[in-house]
Amino acid sequence: MTDEESDAAIAKFGCDCPKAINALRQTRGITIGVEGEYLPPTEKITPCTDKNTQSDSQSITFQ
Repeated sequence: MTDEESDAAIAKFGCDCPKAINALRQTRGITIGVEGEYLPPTEKITPCTDKNTQSDSQSITFQ
């Protein structure tokens, strides 16, 4: 996944999890998923509704 894909998925779906990235890729006509899997163009991928971003999961708070 690229930073551009992450930003675009957040803008479009509110999340940049692998499912949202794959949904974005599918809308762009890309048939290779985040983990190298085949994304058939005839099966619509529904992005998640968790609204999580990679930056959320990577943030660390030090006290």
